[in-house]
Amino acid sequence: MPTNTKSRSTVIVTLAATLLAAGVLALWWLLQQDTRPLLERVRAQGELVVATRKAPAVLYKGANGTDGFEHALTQKFAETIGVKVRYVFPETVEELLDAVARGTVHFAGAGLVVTPAREHKVRFSVPYQFATEQLIYRRGSMRPRSLDQVAPGDLHVVANSSHEETLASLQARDYPMLDWTRHPHDTSRALLAAVDRGEIRLTMANSNSLALHRRIFRHVASAFELGDPWATTACCGPRTDSWRPWSPTESSHACAPATSVTPSA
Repeated sequence: MPTNTKSRSTVIVTLAATLLAAGVLALWWLLQQDTRPLLERVRAQGELVVATRKAPAVLYKGANGTDGFEHALTQKFAETIGVKVRYVFPETVEELLDAVARGTVHFAGAGLVVTPAREHKVRFSVPYQFATEQLIYRRGSMRPRSLDQVAPGDLHVVANSSHEETLASLQARDYPMLDWTRHPHDTSRALLAAVDRGEIRLTMANSNSLALHRRIFRHVASAFELGDPWATTACCGPRTDSWRPWSPTESSHACAPATSVTPSA
């Protein structure tokens, strides 16, 4: 047999063997998957994995231990289904949403508002509160009355946040000259603190968050609201999952987990 023919035969055999091995591994992996509904698996494992963030309106360390609105909701939901909660703390909201979309957590209870961009990525439970987005300035400084009075370099927001999504929509629709500084590694709390200290002029915050933070940052105030109230809710799993939102028979506050993903440690 010519050398070229033998070489081609060797390549074909090697490729066929590789594809066969890959097929066997894929079949083995599929057989290992737990096909039970996720809520049933959560109960069997005895653990609910929740992505959240540390903030006064979400979860914080109080005088009597861990507290916060979202903490209370997730604890109540876990109590209702008879499991314990394990919290994970992604560094940014974007990473938190990615964790939900990938299924590495059961859901997120983090005081997130529902936005069009987020709805393309994950599913949400029914709203349990509403908040308005507000432009925040420092008391004693010049108060802007509209976005037309926001000069370049004045406004600072968390990158990839609902606030930035709102600004991008306003810029495209009505305010082409609107400009802001993105902060990929800062939190809304950190920017409020910077306004309070006079280090930056303007930022944005949700009304419920501002109400809590004003107990700490005495100099911050709302200049005006931007649009209608947003719904605050829990995000419950990848957009493509065939799950359904929370059931009143399970909990009156939190959403039911997605049905086709299992969180990893």
